[in-house]
Amino acid sequence: MELAPGIRIIRIPEDMIGRVYSTNIYLVGDKKLVMVDVGDGTERHIRALFQYLLELGSECQIEQAVISHSHIGHCGGLRWMQETIGPNFRAHPAALSMLEKKGGKGLVRPLEDGDVLEADGIKLEVLFTPGHTQDSVSLFHREAGVLFSADTILGGSTTTIEDLSAFMNSMERLLRLRPRVIYSAHGTVIENGTQTIREYVEHRIKREQQIIEQLQRGPQTPQRLVQILYADVDKRLHRAARRNVNQHLQKLEREGLVRTEGSGVRTRYYWSG
Repeated sequence: MELAPGIRIIRIPEDMIGRVYSTNIYLVGDKKLVMVDVGDGTERHIRALFQYLLELGSECQIEQAVISHSHIGHCGGLRWMQETIGPNFRAHPAALSMLEKKGGKGLVRPLEDGDVLEADGIKLEVLFTPGHTQDSVSLFHREAGVLFSADTILGGSTTTIEDLSAFMNSMERLLRLRPRVIYSAHGTVIENGTQTIREYVEHRIKREQQIIEQLQRGPQTPQRLVQILYADVDKRLHRAARRNVNQHLQKLEREGLVRTEGSGVRTRYYWSG
């Protein structure tokens, strides 16, 4: 499916709780293509990729494949892609060791922040956007105001975060770009790009304030905070929610606003601000 001139999407429907609506793989260019992500390597993903590429025809060649980060849903298809199509693979330097373990030894070259990839005249600026993972990469088509956000921004939900401070810095960087539209790795096309980034920032600020309010009422464990703050969210998502809550708590601890007692799942957080 063509989203815009020179931008195609391979949308693979998902029913996994951790993947929102669909997994989206993008092809940029007309004949000499840059692929954004390579799927998870399962038979279902491989079949969808193969069918789409077959329909494109042999005149279209994938010359480069960017792996947005090292989560399996985005890089599991690396070995299959190498064996059947053989593009040049690119990824964040921090992803290389993990990609080697997943079958990409010697196959992936590192990107640098600020690199420019070209596909039939379309220029894609490489942006390191850590937060969801330390090795997260986004791509920006400045001329069209199009951001390929991978899992940093999702179409239909918020994302999980490994490093909250890095994530908020990445949001500030993306806000300065003022993207018109965002193509994420999961979910729907985001037509109001800049506003959605603002909403992501506001959501994290609101969540932190909610955590502070709960701690001011008395000590809490991360699990209890999840039960309170995500009471209306599918419990299958609570594990991911706890990762985000932990990120907020760690940030507040670094800022000297909370203290802890205990360890592991028994850790209790006390407000000391």
